[in-house]
Formats: sequence, structure tokens, C-alpha cells
Amino acid sequence: MKTPSDELFRIIKSMNKQEKIHFTLYCSRKEKNNHSLKLFNAMNAMKQYDESRMRKKLKDKRMLRNLKRIKSYTGNAVLSSLREYHSDDSVSIQLQRHLQTIEILSGKGLYDTAMKAVSKAEKLAIANDCYNYLFIILEQKYMMMFPQQNPEAMRKYANEGYVNELKYRDIDKNILEYKRLYAHQECIKTSHGENPTRQSIKALKTLLKNPMLQNESRALSHTAETIRYQTLGHVYLELEDWEKCSLFLGKSIRLFEQKPSYQQDRMNSYIHSMAISIPALTSLGKKDEIALMKDKAERFISALPGKLRTNSLYSRYLALMINYINYHLESWNMQEALKSSEEIKMIVEKSGDIKAGIVFYANLSMLHFYMRDYRKALHCINKILTMQTTDVRQDITNAAKIINIVIHYELGNEEMLPGLCKSTHHYLKKKKALNKVWELMLWFFLRTPAKQAAKKEKTSAFAELKKQLELIASEPDKKKILYYFDFISWTESKIKNRPFSEVVRDKQFIAY
Repeated sequence: MKTPSDELFRIIKSMNKQEKIHFTLYCSRKEKNNHSLKLFNAMNAMKQYDESRMRKKLKDKRMLRNLKRIKSYTGNAVLSSLREYHSDDSVSIQLQRHLQTIEILSGKGLYDTAMKAVSKAEKLAIANDCYNYLFIILEQKYMMMFPQQNPEAMRKYANEGYVNELKYRDIDKNILEYKRLYAHQECIKTSHGENPTRQSIKALKTLLKNPMLQNESRALSHTAETIRYQTLGHVYLELEDWEKCSLFLGKSIRLFEQKPSYQQDRMNSYIHSMAISIPALTSLGKKDEIALMKDKAERFISALPGKLRTNSLYSRYLALMINYINYHLESWNMQEALKSSEEIKMIVEKSGDIKAGIVFYANLSMLHFYMRDYRKALHCINKILTMQTTDVRQDITNAAKIINIVIHYELGNEEMLPGLCKSTHHYLKKKKALNKVWELMLWFFLRTPAKQAAKKEKTSAFAELKKQLELIASEPDKKKILYYFDFISWTESKIKNRPFSEVVRDKQFIAY
């Protein structure tokens, strides 16, 4: 039997409060029987989609007989309502509206009025580098010359319009070439996992030799220039060249801010550039600039109308705040990190962004672990392990499996360790993620002396573990494994009977 589609349910759940209110008003204008509104409310009340349970709640026999048709009609009504609600949100939407107006007016033969709409749309498209729309607008303009039998307009097109259109096509092609370079660097990063490898570093260095990235005069428009700086910023972030990363991302941010309409139309990219600049600024110790990035992002979002604060925008903001919290962790400002974590916790829960949720709870777990609040650290790890995910940040989930065992050891739950070690070993092996460090840690916890064992026996066991960990960490590409949790510092804290956070701080090596 075919599984009922949850597409409409997911759309409804993505809507904010104002969008839902607008749909209610939309239905009251458009419908008499309100079947769409009844179905909308039934789905909105559900946490997870269950069609059989929804059918029981609806009860209306006429609706149930035609549920498939009503679902389709409601889906179209929801999308129409969203289009109406967001009719002026972005330049793209405004241009779509202008195109519709032009088509209607020209279809009625009202060419003079249509040409006024063409003029407005043309200026808007050129000002915002929206060349994909501009070519459609120019085509409409071209087609309207002939019914009007306007020789002056034809002459102007032959002498100027044709040349300008060729120029715009060159500019649009130039933007596409920079988009390709940006996509290429993203492909290099994602195909080699979250951590850079020798192959990915080599590929990124080769990409930097591309003349379009080396020569800034090759960018022919505001958009191309912005994408060029973003691409360079991303590449240098992966190569850990913090100065150049900060320089190029800073330039892209300033380009966004030069044109408010451009900034708003591409607000996700704007916030994303600020978010990924924070790790570079953290490594450079630029405290004031980090605070400025956070402040600018918050002021920008708070100034937006509520309907523009989309889920995707909040996902970028969450990434920025997670990096901001990470900065405080690395600066050992635990109270500020905890305060900022509490500020965004509700946004993380509501956003439904699995990637942001995993990274957030990984950082928060580490924060509680540093503060020796192991129960709260365990709560955060459990949040990660119970998230429904299809390999989103699988690297963190894999590490969380090992950290989970470390926390249970700290809590004195020795009786749980053998079972946890065996299930974790099976899980990591199945995921093909069982590296030397994690295999060693699992072996250690299966055989380690209990916390209550003699001090000499425990110290000896931890000293041997530390020696083997240091040997593995000395191998090429293996030190990155300690990025998730500094197992060497943890073993040292046990040998010297010192708090883990003090050992890490003294070494100036941050685990997360």
C-alpha cells in the first residue's frame, strides 16, 4: 500500500504564525464550506503526520470521501496564500509581479501602459543584477515594438538595445562562471567530509590558481564580485589561512551592505558570510570584530518585517551564534558561552534544523563537561543521539557515541560501559567510521579499572592510554580526530588528578 504523502504537512509546519493567520483570512474570502481550513487546522495540530489519526479527528464523511482532492486543493490554496502574503518580500517576487502585469497589459493591447511597467521592471532588474528576469523583460519589450509599428523604438533597439542586451548576457555569463567556482569549492569540501584531507587541500589550492579568482577585474558586476570574495573566503577557511579568509569575507560583507535592496534580497548569504568569518576572527583573536558580527546580524534581523524572518534565515543565524559560542569556549569565557546558549536554545528547538541542532548540542555538551556538570553534558549528547537524521554531520554523531561513554565513566556508571562499548563498536563499524583513536578508547573502557580501583592501578592504565593516543596523534591526518574531544588532555587530567578544563586551558588546545 502506498504511503500517504506528508508534503502538505511539512509545508504547514514550516509556516510562521503570521502566515497561518493570513491563510485563515484567505480561506474566509475564498471558501464557503471551509474544508481546506479544517484540513489545515487538523494538520497544524499534529506533531508528526499520521493520516489514519487525522481521518478519525476529521469525522466529516464528505471530506473523508474526497480527502485526496481536498488535500490537493488545500496545498494549492496554501501556496497561493503564501504568494499573496510575500508579494513584496524580495526583488525576485517584485519582478515576477511586474512580468505578470506586462503580460496582462500587452495581451489587452495596452502597450503604452505595459511599456511603463517594462521600464520599472528593467531598472529594478539591472540595479539588482537580476539578469535572468531582465532577458524576459527585454523579450517582452522587443515583442511589443511590432504591434505598435513604432519605427523610433525599432531604430533604438537596432542601434542601442541589441548592444546593451549582448553586454547584459556577457555579465550574466560572468556571474554563472563565478557561481560555478563557488559550487566547485563546495563540492571539494563536501566530497571529502567535514575535515580537510590532503586531496581536498590540493584541490582547493589548484582552484585558487583559476584566473577568475586571482584577478579581481574579471568580476563584471556587483554580484560576481561578491561571489568571488565569498569563494575565496571559503577556500582560505578550509586552508586555515585566517588572515586571507577574514579579508575576503569582510569584503563580501561590505558589498552586501553597500546596496540595502541587494542585502535584503540575499540576506541568507549575508548572514552566512558573517557566520563563517567568526572562526577566522577567533583564530586571529579579533574580539571586537566578533562582537560586531553578532551585533550586526541581530540588528539586521530585528529590523526585518516578521514575514521575512524565514526558517532558512534563522538557520544561518544559528550557525553564526554557534560559532560565537565556540569563540567564548575557546576564550574560556564559560559564563558568556552558557548565557548565549540559553538565548538561542528555543530557536534551535523550533527551527527543526538538524545540522544546527547537532552542532549546538555538541558545543553545549562540551561546555557542561568543562564545568563538570556531567548530567547536563549527558542530556546534550542524548539530544544528538536521538535526533532523526540521515547522515547529517555524521562525524559529530560518531564522536558523540564515544563521548557518551566518557561521560558515563565520569558519572560512575561502570556497569553500563561493556554494553555501550559493544553497541558503539558495532555502530561505528557499520558506518565505516572506526578510526584508531576510537577503537583504542573502546578497548580501554572495556578493560579499564573502575573509578574505585587503587590509585596506582588507575594511573598506570591512563598513562598507557595517553602514550598510545600520543603515538596515534603523531601520525599524519590523525590529530584532527582530537578536534571533537581532547582525549589526551582527559587522560592527563586523570593521571595528574586535575580538572580536565584546566589541563586543556594550560595547553591552549580547545576540544571543540
